[in-house]
Amino acid sequence: EGIAIVHTDENETIIGAHFFGKNATLLVAEATLAIQKQTKINEIEHIIHAHPTLSEVFAEAMLDANGMAIHKIGKD
Repeated sequence: EGIAIVHTDENETIIGAHFFGKNATLLVAEATLAIQKQTKINEIEHIIHAHPTLSEVFAEAMLDANGMAIHKIGKD
């Protein structure tokens, strides 16, 4: 349980991220690397994340940025 907020620029390059919830610190490393390497959100979407693990949260946030998230509160 928690929330992930990812910030991008006009080119969809990841420029920031916020994580809230239990074990949120486990997500910081991937976000930091993405920011440092100027990664675009569609590049994260193609990285394999183990299931079921907390690391999927970052990938799901990238999918949400493109309106493709399937594990989202309030999803129709």
